[in-house]
Amino acid sequence: MRRLVYYEFRKHFLTPIMVSIFLALLMVDTLKIYSVYQESSLFSSSNLAEFKEAYEELYPVYGGEITVEKINSLLEIYRPIYETVQSQTASTKEDENSYTYNAYSDDLFFRKCFLEEMEYDYTYRSYAAEIVSEARENMDFYKEWGNVYEYRKNLCVARAFYGREIKDFYNTEMYQSLLYYDFSSILMLMLMVYGCASVFVKEEETEMKYIIRTSQSGRGRTYLAKVFSAFLFLMVAGVLFSIWDYFLFSLFFGGTESAASPLYAIRGFQDTILTLSMGQGYLLLSVFRITGMCIFCMIFLFFSLASRRIMAAFLLNFVSIMVCISAYDHIYNSSHFWNPVSLISGRNLILRSEFSNLAGYPVPKYMIAEGVAVCLILGLVYAGWMLWKRR
Repeated sequence: MRRLVYYEFRKHFLTPIMVSIFLALLMVDTLKIYSVYQESSLFSSSNLAEFKEAYEELYPVYGGEITVEKINSLLEIYRPIYETVQSQTASTKEDENSYTYNAYSDDLFFRKCFLEEMEYDYTYRSYAAEIVSEARENMDFYKEWGNVYEYRKNLCVARAFYGREIKDFYNTEMYQSLLYYDFSSILMLMLMVYGCASVFVKEEETEMKYIIRTSQSGRGRTYLAKVFSAFLFLMVAGVLFSIWDYFLFSLFFGGTESAASPLYAIRGFQDTILTLSMGQGYLLLSVFRITGMCIFCMIFLFFSLASRRIMAAFLLNFVSIMVCISAYDHIYNSSHFWNPVSLISGRNLILRSEFSNLAGYPVPKYMIAEGVAVCLILGLVYAGWMLWKRR
């Protein structure tokens, strides 16, 4: 079976044209990540590049553990700058005594790079404590009225947010951009559209299906070998794209030292139910993405089975992508769990503390989405097998 899988892998995916397309897409991904860096980073060449030198000087001093001494020291520097800017008496020309260019750029620099982020980190403990307090009040209320599900849901929230705090201040700019980056998922879909379209339909066009049917492994093993080879290629490509994205974001943005910081230290993830680190959060989203891609992979293979021409399989693949994306953008209810796009953009499943009622127990929505995805993959594999037998 392993030899058969390897043969199908070489036949459909380890071809010179597939390797060339994959490398070309990596180059496109590189250009896109660089454009993201240019557009969003405060340290890019197009957006206040003079901030970088000042940041490299001050970050080692104020980064790391958040202390009252560091906060007071930072405020001593910022208050005179703030007062000068508010009085509108500062010159707009270059000031040799400023940290960046002049008082106005200094004000922007300290607010964006230190004060706002440090304030968020320092006050998050109070924010989490308020959520725990509200959850406990809800628990008492729902317990009194006998609503077991709502009681359990608030218990989960109280346990998840209890004792949360952000002890260290780190540069989270890299992860802020990395966790919201979806372009490489589009490139992976394009790669799979091309790779999967010919997996089954090629035998239909060349009439090799009749020879395959009479071979020793014509029915079951050949079908499974084609499916497993597609999954193998998808997983290899998915892992390589994830590693490539992480490498390029760390190269352009820096800030890899925040990998061990809690995921909720990133603005936008303050309400997540997860207590993972930023690095673990990225790994989880990568798993979500590959799982969602597996569903698309089986859809593409199913169309390859149902088509008599490669061009028809191509068109059906693109139509299925458009339908899923449009449905995800316009329908947001329980039905979106059946949409693989919800896993490919998996951060929306973990941004908030959302649950689904499963036999009276609150189950996080990202777990439901993963369970549904596994059922969909198995169902599509079985449906493809039934279609394969009837060809």
